[in-house]
Amino acid sequence: MPLIAVLDDDINLWQMYAKCLRELDVEVVQYVNKIEFFLDPPRLKPDLIVTDIQSPKMDGYEFLTLVKQDPEYRNIPVIVVTVAVEYDDTCESRARSLGAFSVVPKRAGFLDMFNNVQFALEAGKNELFN
Repeated sequence: MPLIAVLDDDINLWQMYAKCLRELDVEVVQYVNKIEFFLDPPRLKPDLIVTDIQSPKMDGYEFLTLVKQDPEYRNIPVIVVTVAVEYDDTCESRARSLGAFSVVPKRAGFLDMFNNVQFALEAGKNELFN
């Protein structure tokens, strides 16, 4: 069963994501902030990471930089979700340049998220992304 790490400081939102993602027959581990992800012993190696851009302790860009520099995590696809007011071409191109698999506006809804998650998991399995 694939393991997805969901990192978002909006507890209600990540609980909704986790509930919906479990319908894809995946295991979901939730983190309220990105620092917890790196401190969680033993270090989990998820098949996919879903994270937001805005966060009080570490933003999504900094997180992407750290993940993609870490040999243990660099080949894991990362989907970045972002609120509508901050989503634009600059946000998407910056996230992609740092190694994001895809960027999904939070306003896009769960169907768009499901499609991105399924594609990212398949790409990871087939090593298309690695």
